[in-house]
Amino acid sequence: MPAKNIARPASSRPKHFSKSHNKRKRKAISITITERRNDFHACLSSDRAVWGRGKNSYEAIGDLIMHHEEVFGIEIASRIGLISEIFYS
Repeated sequence: MPAKNIARPASSRPKHFSKSHNKRKRKAISITITERRNDFHACLSSDRAVWGRGKNSYEAIGDLIMHHEEVFGIEIASRIGLISEIFYS
């Protein structure tokens, strides 16, 4: 039996989805990860002054992104206060 095309028609896609979003070409950001004696270090390959660190490579990348939002063109909205109110009140 042939596979069915299950893609949604354009009219039923969420409003935030657009064809121009898919066609936009972005240059990949290269990150260098180094395992050190007690932690991991992640930095931009093009600029070693932009870095983060953590107990593993995932934490190092997260630290890098969290502390250098402007480099990645993102804005991080913190919900830490909301989470602590839910779990610790």
